Amino acid sequence: IAHAPGGFLDKQYPVSALLARDVRFIVLAEGFPADDRIYQTPEFRAGYTARFKLDHRFNWVPKSTYRLFVFERNAR
Repeated sequence: IAHAPGGFLDKQYPVSALLARDVRFIVLAEGFPADDRIYQTPEFRAGYTARFKLDHRFNWVPKSTYRLFVFERNAR
């Protein structure tokens, strides 16, 4: 994904290519267009389950939000 065309927040690549890699864990950042496209894909939602989320900016001053969601591939 890092080498795909597009800017930092909006990489352009086929979600099917990511899912074809059959990775166990995928971390998505809330509000990033590329990550939102992955999350909205029916195949992703059917194949992965959210395990936990982390907002590592909750204690910043001033307060900010940057949520990371960790998904695990469902058992087959």
